[in-house]
Amino acid sequence: MRTCKNCGCYLPDNWITCPACFTNINEQQETKKVVYKETKPRFTVCRVDLYLKNNTKSSNLFASYDNAVKFAHHMACRADAAVVVVTDVPSGKIIEKFSRKGY
Repeated sequence: MRTCKNCGCYLPDNWITCPACFTNINEQQETKKVVYKETKPRFTVCRVDLYLKNNTKSSNLFASYDNAVKFAHHMACRADAAVVVVTDVPSGKIIEKFSRKGY
């Protein structure tokens, strides 16, 4: 199965748009892979909140920003995911937010 070069999400066969980041796969062939933002602290406690379409929520804690964002990208690929939020636990600020179209 193919993966998106922008976010790493698995792509179903014959799809030209990534279900997680909504980028055009045909345009990605000429661009290089996006590296995660280096401006964020690499070792901080992050919480990933997954809000599902059936109005339920699950949370996971990570000891590094990189692992939290990778997990958030993976969870955003789920068909029943509405919004995925990555929050810096010490400051309480939202670092990243991923959502599907319509949410």
